[in-house]
Amino acid sequence: MVIEMIERVPTGVQGLDDLIDGGFPKNSIVIVSGEPGTGKTTFALQFIYEGVKKGEPGVFITFEEKVNEHYSNA
Repeated sequence: MVIEMIERVPTGVQGLDDLIDGGFPKNSIVIVSGEPGTGKTTFALQFIYEGVKKGEPGVFITFEEKVNEHYSNA
């Protein structure tokens, strides 16, 4: 039996990568959902920030906040 190792992308969130076997599967699509105030935006910004530090591109899409609100909250 051959076991294929899945390449993973670290989230940059301390402790989370240990829980999910080292990060998200590379090239996967991840949707983060939850109630207001549960840390979705903070999580997304941390993930993108960690990627930017490594020279990777990132996209953040929000339908709720205006640009100025987003910048001040970040």
